[in-house]
Amino acid sequence: PESTFAELGVASLDTATKVTATQASADVMTASGTALTLSSTYAGKLVKCTRSSGTCTITIPSNTTASLPVDTEIEIVRYGAGAVTISPASGVTLYSKDSARSIASQYGAVSLKKMGTNEWWMVGDLE
Repeated sequence: PESTFAELGVASLDTATKVTATQASADVMTASGTALTLSSTYAGKLVKCTRSSGTCTITIPSNTTASLPVDTEIEIVRYGAGAVTISPASGVTLYSKDSARSIASQYGAVSLKKMGTNEWWMVGDLE
């Protein structure tokens, strides 16, 4: 059977030869509490942390808690002034530059990618 362009990872273009908006950007989900555990609901999404003070801790769950597929990507932005920390659950390995776990500044962002069963990679505005 013939594959569609989307199945092949090829973007569709609109009439102005631009990538369509639904393919160019992730849905935004707001997090305003002190804690959030990632799940399949957040896969392929941008998580906008809006706390004005205090810390929002985002936990990357183990594969036994939330079986996200390898290659899952999640973006996280520190939209509010409150700190944002990314914390791997027990048994999860999180690779990042200098083992950094927090988003460094307001409006800064990080990207998470699941590389293996309990293995994640994080890049971005880290401290």
